[in-house]
Amino acid sequence: MKDEIKPDEWIPASEAFRPKSKPRPKPQIDKDVSNLVGQPVNVNDSRLIKVIASINKTRDPNDLAPYDYLENASNREKIKNAFR
Repeated sequence: MKDEIKPDEWIPASEAFRPKSKPRPKPQIDKDVSNLVGQPVNVNDSRLIKVIASINKTRDPNDLAPYDYLENASNREKIKNAFR
C-alpha cells in the first residue's frame, strides 16, 4: 500500500491549520426609521444612536416603560434632520 498524495490534494502549510473564514453578517436595517427617512438606516447607525441618546436625556429616569421614539412628532423631526 502506497501513501502517495496526489498533486491536486497538496495544500500550503500556511493554510493547513487556518480556521475557515465566516461571512460577515449584514447589518440590521431599522424598517420604521428607514420608512420615515426615505433611505436604509442601520440599527447601529451613529446618527440614530446620537438622536436617541438626546431624546433619552429628556425623559424621566424613573420611567421604565418601553418608549416609542416615533410616536412624538418632534422626535420624528429630530430623526429626519439627523439624516439630511
